[in-house]
Amino acid sequence: MPNFTAIKLDEEEISDPCLVLARFFDYADIHSVRKYLWDWFKITVTGTYNTNALDELQRSDMINFFEHIEKLIEAAHLINLKNPKRKAKKKNR
Repeated sequence: MPNFTAIKLDEEEISDPCLVLARFFDYADIHSVRKYLWDWFKITVTGTYNTNALDELQRSDMINFFEHIEKLIEAAHLINLKNPKRKAKKKNR
């Protein structure tokens, strides 16, 4: 496996990155995820982050969501590295 150092994942999550997926969707169902992403996108594109667009709880939720996304990306990376189909494609190049 190529060199990869997980920054956000703990040992259990590194051993079983699918746990991160389960925990992510325990945190937020697909409808909530879509809403968070849409809100995040709107705030970023419109530049309303520094205004009163979000209250303290909403900002905290957005930070928590971001932290879950970071873990999700690391877990997806690990799953991709372990994927035998990925290895076969590299050999055929």
